[in-house]
Amino acid sequence: MAVFAARAGHGACWHPQCFGCTTCGELLVDLIYFYQDGHIYCGRHHAETRRPRCQACDE
Repeated sequence: MAVFAARAGHGACWHPQCFGCTTCGELLVDLIYFYQDGHIYCGRHHAETRRPRCQACDE
């Protein structure tokens, strides 16, 4: 079994247990994922690549 990610390009595939966020490792097989610069991210960590979070309030 394999996971194919259309955003990663034709033919890019992962084992289900390997398809996780580059930063936190959360498995994203049944979740929304983001693909940027060759890496897969969960929503939280993809947002952090765009704008850092406040260290005090985490927003």
